Amino acid sequence: MVGLLTDILCGYQNPGNLPPDREQCKFDPTNNAFVIIGVHTTLMGVLSCLTAAWWGSLSDRHGRTRVIALCGLPFIDVAWLVLALCRSWVPLGHYLVAVGYVAQGLVGGTTALMAVMLAYIADCTDATSRTVMFSVFLGASYGGGTVGGPLGRSLVRLVHQPSTVFALSAFVQVCLSACSWSLIPESVPPEQLAEEQRRHAEARVGRRRRGAMGVVDVMSDVVRPLGVVCPERDRQASGRWSLTLLAVAIGSFNVIASHSPYIALYSSRLHLPFNAFVDAMRFTVLARNIYLAICFPLIITALSRTSRLTSAPATVGASFTLNRTLAHVSAAFSAGIFAVFPLMTSVGGVAAVMVAGALGAGFNPAVLGLAVDVHAARAGARETGKVFGALGVVRAFSADILGPILIAAVYTGTLSTAPATLFVVASALMIIALIALTFVRMPEQRTRVLEDGV
Repeated sequence: MVGLLTDILCGYQNPGNLPPDREQCKFDPTNNAFVIIGVHTTLMGVLSCLTAAWWGSLSDRHGRTRVIALCGLPFIDVAWLVLALCRSWVPLGHYLVAVGYVAQGLVGGTTALMAVMLAYIADCTDATSRTVMFSVFLGASYGGGTVGGPLGRSLVRLVHQPSTVFALSAFVQVCLSACSWSLIPESVPPEQLAEEQRRHAEARVGRRRRGAMGVVDVMSDVVRPLGVVCPERDRQASGRWSLTLLAVAIGSFNVIASHSPYIALYSSRLHLPFNAFVDAMRFTVLARNIYLAICFPLIITALSRTSRLTSAPATVGASFTLNRTLAHVSAAFSAGIFAVFPLMTSVGGVAAVMVAGALGAGFNPAVLGLAVDVHAARAGARETGKVFGALGVVRAFSADILGPILIAAVYTGTLSTAPATLFVVASALMIIALIALTFVRMPEQRTRVLEDGV
C-alpha cells in the first residue's frame, strides 16, 4: 500500500513519468504516504468507535447474519484495487482511498464485525461452552491476521502485482459476505427480531413526541446503544454497576495493547539485538494464538468439569463465578509479567517474559463471557449485540486511540530518567482491571437457568 501510494503522490509532481521516478520528487513521497495512510486509518477508527455499537444494536433488530454481511464488505480493498489498476487515469487517487476508509468506518469496521460475530456465538452457545468458543474464535481471528501479512507479501513477490493481493482479499470478503447473507442460518429467532423492531419503533415515536427530530434523532440512534454499559437507573438493583465495571476492566487491560514498539525501544536501550526482539515477538504472537485457540479452551473445559458446571441445569451463576475467576487470574498474571519485565537484562530473559505474557490473553474471552452472564441476568437474551458493540467500542478506543497516546507520553516523558516507568504504568493498569472485576456482581443476585442458544 505504501509503495503504491508513493508512486501516486510522486506522479503528481512528475506527470510525464509513468512509472514515476521517486528521486525527482520535490518532497519525500514515502513519508507522505505513511502520513496519509495514518490519517485514513485514524479516521476509520474514529468512525468505527462512533458507529460500532449502533451496528451491534441493529443486529438485535434485523439479524446477525445480514449485519455481518454488510460490515464485512471490502470497501478498503476495492478502493486500493481500483487505484492499483487505474492509477494512470484516476484523478487524486488518494482521495478515492480515503472514501474507502470512510465507508469502512461507517459500517463499523473490524470493531462492529467482531462484535456482531461474538453476539452470534453467544446466541448459539450456552453457559458450558460460551467462553470456550469466544477463546477459539479470538485465537483463530488473531491467527488469521498473523498469517495474512506474510501470505500477502509472498503473493506479491510471486506475481509482482500488488493488485493481486487486493483482488484476492476483496474476492474472499465478498464471498464470505454472500455466504453470511444467504447461507448461514440466523441465530436470533424471528419472534425476537419482531419484538426488538417493535420496541425500537415505539422508542423513536416517543423521542419524536418529545421533540427529537432530524439529525438529533439520528445521532440519538447512533449514540444511545453506548448507554448499555451505564449503571442501571434502579438504585436499589444489585449489580447495577457491573457492566460499567466490566467496561472499565476491558479498557484498562487493552490500553497497553500497543506497547510492542516501546518494548522494542526499551530493549534497544539495554543493547539487546533487535533481531532477537523480533523473533521473540513472533514467538509471543504464536504462543498467544495457540493459547487462545487450544490451551485456554482446554483449561476452561477441565475447570468446568471440576466445578460440575456441565451438569444440568447450567446456571448463569456458575458460569459467572468461573469466568470472573479466569479473568482475575489472567489480569493478575499480566500485572506480574509487566512488574518483572524491567528486571530482565538478557535476551533470553526478555524473550521468556514476553512469551509467558501470552498466557494473560485469556482475559478477553473470560470478560466477554462474564459480560454475557451479567447481561443475561439483567435483561435475558435481549440486546446482546448492543452489549458487544458497546464493549467493542471501549476496547477499540482504549487500544487504538487512548493507548498509543498514553504509552507514548509515559515513555517519552520518562525516557531520560526512568524508562522502566512504562512497565510500572502497565502493571498498574492491570491492577485497575483486577480491582474493577472484584466489584462485579450478578445483577439482583439472581441465578437464572440458561437455555441452549441464549
